[in-house]
Amino acid sequence: MAEDEASKWFKFAEMDFQTAIYLYENMYPPPREIICFHCQQAVEKFLKGLLINFDEEIIKTHDLTLLVSRLQKFIDLSDDEKKICAKLSLYAVETRYPYELEIQEQHVKAAVEDSKIIFNRLKKFMAENTDKVIE
Repeated sequence: MAEDEASKWFKFAEMDFQTAIYLYENMYPPPREIICFHCQQAVEKFLKGLLINFDEEIIKTHDLTLLVSRLQKFIDLSDDEKKICAKLSLYAVETRYPYELEIQEQHVKAAVEDSKIIFNRLKKFMAENTDKVIE
């Protein structure tokens, strides 16, 4: 049961991730806030999928650092990876409303690159530590 539920979260994480990449690479001008939001959402949903995979309860939060801390007994992210999660957390809610954040092109590029780093790290972890294949 937990595996099926986790797979659903991984699938939605992948959709958010691919949406962010598509918008970043194909829209001009790029919708900065929406791209950053999808980068954050991709990582959040993958982390929540991991929690479910390890039979941990998920909580309603968009704070990636909190989710990472709850996963510490399963995966040890580097300090740099934790900093990335802290930066991406800013894009959870604030980007959904006008005038909350001043997001520049360099922020969007960093969010895309950072989410790729975390996404690839989490996928590698799953491949090495479970029999799950994350596409």
